[in-house]
Amino acid sequence: MALSRLKRWIFNNSAAALKSNDKDKLRLDLSKVAIIANVKDEDEIREIRFFIAKKESTNISVSCLLYPDIKNLKGDDIIDLKDVKWTGEPKCEKTKAFLGKDYDILYVATKKLGLTLEYVLKATKANIKVGPYTTETAHYLDLSSDTKHNDIKTILLEIDDILKKLLNNG
Repeated sequence: MALSRLKRWIFNNSAAALKSNDKDKLRLDLSKVAIIANVKDEDEIREIRFFIAKKESTNISVSCLLYPDIKNLKGDDIIDLKDVKWTGEPKCEKTKAFLGKDYDILYVATKKLGLTLEYVLKATKANIKVGPYTTETAHYLDLSSDTKHNDIKTILLEIDDILKKLLNNG
């Protein structure tokens, strides 16, 4: 218990200097999209990649950063567990490259963040951050959905539907 509080304190202090983009420059555009999520198996990874392929077929650029719940998941868009400091802060080039880009919209396709994805969510340069409402994500998101679902596919589709309605004024 004391170790987790220490971990949280170190995380909060190291992430304190991170700032989001200036919200005054907000523009509703979907040309550069980012997705972050905790993934538990290959099926969830497949669902996210299918969603990305669908988006990219409509000339939308999509970047993805996934954090595995288990050690044996590998891929170009997956953070390797050994590339994360004990405080949860990612230290790999993959994450630095992801955080170095500007995005129009960031999809948080998970209800469970953990320190690593919380750090990424806090540091990502996105004009709008959207995802399912949880007490863990509420203060980071600009728009949240009150979904009852936990599967990544449904979360992504619900967020996408909400954004389409907003962009098309209803």
